[in-house]
Amino acid sequence: MIVYYALGGGLGHVTRGRAVIHTLGLEGPVTVVTSSPGAADRRIVGDWNVVQLEGIRTAAALRESVVEILDEQRPHTIFVDAFPGGILGELGPGLWPNGCDAFHVARALRWHRYTERLRGPLPEYRKVFGVEALGPQQLEALGGTVEKLILLDPPMRGTVPDVTGAWLIVHAGAEEEILDLVAYARERRDRDDPDSPLVLLSPHRPSALAPDINYLDHYPARQLFKDAARIVTACGFNSMRQTESFAEKHLSMPFERALDDQFSRAAQRRADQRRATGSRMDGVVGSARRR
Repeated sequence: MIVYYALGGGLGHVTRGRAVIHTLGLEGPVTVVTSSPGAADRRIVGDWNVVQLEGIRTAAALRESVVEILDEQRPHTIFVDAFPGGILGELGPGLWPNGCDAFHVARALRWHRYTERLRGPLPEYRKVFGVEALGPQQLEALGGTVEKLILLDPPMRGTVPDVTGAWLIVHAGAEEEILDLVAYARERRDRDDPDSPLVLLSPHRPSALAPDINYLDHYPARQLFKDAARIVTACGFNSMRQTESFAEKHLSMPFERALDDQFSRAAQRRADQRRATGSRMDGVVGSARRR
């Protein structure tokens, strides 16, 4: 049994987990431990077993739940996504069962903020996989030896809606953020391509969504990227990773997060594009909006 420990908001942790297991070519049953209500969607988790942890507000209580889960699942391998000491600082030395290999999947964190949640040393990891560039403090805390892992998503299956020529807005976050992205997409569409339709792709339809915005609940979003005229997203890890091949038609807007620095990720995308093209690439990445 493999346990993928993926606590955090939204669907990003589980989506990344599927990519990690696929990239490493691992086989056998997988249990994902998640706090995302939408993660039970079989389009997202596939044949993985799902353990939901919701409403736990203290590190001590969460650690007790982790001990119970590991005792029940008896994994030979555990992956800890994004937060090496757990989202509340619940993970620490001596937690893993005997004979269990533990790995950490490291995404860039606002490390100075994250350390405020830690209550002691980090757990022991056999290896740390880095899925994006990490800051010096985070690297030092993880032991300095991080193996770069370029993620590959699982194969895409199923019927694909036709979004040819549409401006595709993709977000699984809060309604207010979705509406911010819709407003940004409308502003740019009206200026650059007024005859193209706007299509929102999200697990839930905002109650205040304008009637002229077409709505889709489809997963994975990346199936639609090739045919869309433009792709509009926030600057979460998966959104930025999965749009790398479509950078010339990708518009993005970073949002404030407690531990994930979407603004730095947006700035890195701009810098990468400027190096690749020798120009400023004005407008490829949306202006930052802090709440």
